[in-house]
Amino acid sequence: EVNIFNVFINRRIKGEPFQYILKESSFYGYNFFVNRDTLIPRPESETIISIAKKNGPYCSTLDIGTGAGILAITLSLEKTSNNIDAIDISEDALKIAKKNKTKHNVQNVNFFKKDIFKDIFHKKYDLIVCNPPYISKEDYLNLDKHIKLYEPKIALTDNKDGLSFYKFFSKNLINILSPKGKIILEIGKNKTKPIIEKLFQKNQFNFKWHKDLNGDYRIIELYQWKQY
Repeated sequence: EVNIFNVFINRRIKGEPFQYILKESSFYGYNFFVNRDTLIPRPESETIISIAKKNGPYCSTLDIGTGAGILAITLSLEKTSNNIDAIDISEDALKIAKKNKTKHNVQNVNFFKKDIFKDIFHKKYDLIVCNPPYISKEDYLNLDKHIKLYEPKIALTDNKDGLSFYKFFSKNLINILSPKGKIILEIGKNKTKPIIEKLFQKNQFNFKWHKDLNGDYRIIELYQWKQY
């Protein structure tokens, strides 16, 4: 036990996040498996769940970039949606997501390997949630070492301007969101707020901003199109 403890201490000294050392992280009062193939959940993302719960339950939900499956499974555990599809392009991340599904014994969450930019969807959803890789290529270079060295790059940055997902949603939501549905998206720095706002204003969305516990604008909630 002392040897195991010393190994843990040495890993932590090198900067490895304690969640990866313990292979576990908490979110919304639940514990989940995590490893270096999955992003460590942040408390700020819990706001997505709180917003979704206000108008649930939904008939169908899509979680885009599910990672360890934390948002999808939490929505199920909180009885916020009847049927949840969760997608990711990382097979390794999906393996952890399926372990978390078994751990929490949820039956209404299904995981799929899909690329939101390339794959075709044959149904529309009442609720879509997404915590996209919103860090720009430039900002990624300035991240703390313990993030860059350990957390999956693909879950942090789009290797461009950090806006790829918001640009895609502003143009393609009509293909995956039901007419009276909503999408809840997390954003990064406050400086991106006006840019993201203009993207959706241009395509005539109704939207509402939400602050996280730090008082920063963190979540944009998008409603049906104005013509409805």
